Amino acid sequence: MFGYVIRRLLWMIPSFFAISLVSFIIIHLPPGDFVTSYAADLATSGAPADETTLDNLRIRYGLKDPLPLQYLRWVGNALQGDLGDSFEYRTPVSNIIWGRLGMTALVAFCTLIFVWLVSFPIGIYSAVRQYSVGDYLVTFFSFLGMATPNFLLALFVMYLSVVFLGYSVGGLFSPDFVNAGWSLARVGDLLHHDSPAGVFFSQRNLPARANSLDLDCHLQL
Repeated sequence: MFGYVIRRLLWMIPSFFAISLVSFIIIHLPPGDFVTSYAADLATSGAPADETTLDNLRIRYGLKDPLPLQYLRWVGNALQGDLGDSFEYRTPVSNIIWGRLGMTALVAFCTLIFVWLVSFPIGIYSAVRQYSVGDYLVTFFSFLGMATPNFLLALFVMYLSVVFLGYSVGGLFSPDFVNAGWSLARVGDLLHHDSPAGVFFSQRNLPARANSLDLDCHLQL
């Protein structure tokens, strides 16, 4: 077991290298660079930048260096925790990630709890009542959920919520709680919006959970 974990960790090194190389190539496939897009935006706004300013920007961000050197600098900085600056937000990328990491972890945790609350009871029922009408219904909707693309299923649930419940679950918060401080009411509103996401994941987990629980029941009997 220990050797298996070590091998998997070692395989992470070439995997990360391949992912970073493919990402770097994809980023540089479109013609031009950030400065080209920036100059086009300035020209559209009616305040075009001169070539000297654009050249200084390219020198500042190392865009005039050969691509292999840009890649090595990018990877080296990333390994040191320096992800560079966001051209769109004009702030370090690490600050943007850390600013959104807490909300991402909270949404993931709420989704996981909802998945457990839905999956375990239904999985136990499907294992105990094998081949019953309820078991067939659960299996049918489970496979239907796995066969349906997540984005399409999300749109369908949002549509049902708006039409039949009169409540929009789009986004993380209702308009009244977007800029409000944290409170029990805001957490409840977040859970209300996050619960449909849990339905998608729970549907994907029901068959596996039902089969494993069914096997446990047979072993105990």
